[in-house]
Amino acid sequence: MSLQDRQNNPDLWQNLGTMHHDPEQYQFEKIIGKRNKAGVPFLRKLRVVHRRMIALHLRGFSNRDIQVMTGHSEMSVGRVLRDPLSQVIIQQYMDGIELELDALMPDAVDALRRGLNSEEDRVAIVAADKFFRATGRYARSEDKTETAEDVISRALKIAERATGAIQNLTTPDPIAKLISVSPVRVDLDEET
Repeated sequence: MSLQDRQNNPDLWQNLGTMHHDPEQYQFEKIIGKRNKAGVPFLRKLRVVHRRMIALHLRGFSNRDIQVMTGHSEMSVGRVLRDPLSQVIIQQYMDGIELELDALMPDAVDALRRGLNSEEDRVAIVAADKFFRATGRYARSEDKTETAEDVISRALKIAERATGAIQNLTTPDPIAKLISVSPVRVDLDEET
């Protein structure tokens, strides 16, 4: 409203700030489910822009990305995506994805079985790692609060194992002492 409109219609300007709002009606609409907990009315139908927001959400875009693409506020995008009409579509899509994953399960198990039975050690190890991670039987500590002392301790243990391995290679084997190996001289000049 321009300044000239305000001067020409003073009654309109005064009534502009005083919306007729019935707090009891507002609370009643929240109770019967016509409004969400924040008091915003639910969508009555999904418009094209709402469906576009849902489609972008299902493609993995964040609310902020959807805001930029649609020109609506991030809060509006979130409100649309949380609306029961939107949730029905999102849930149907997720159910379809779940059915598709269930259909792929036998193929995935077969691929894992082929990987575990592979002649190549690297392939079998990767397959076993995937299996243990997927089944939750592989507990890897993801402790990011490792101190310098922990790193040095771990390095010393690796060095001790390495020196132990070298000692095992250079120590004579008691079984090898039982086998007598003596050099044999062969004359290639003599004819037999």
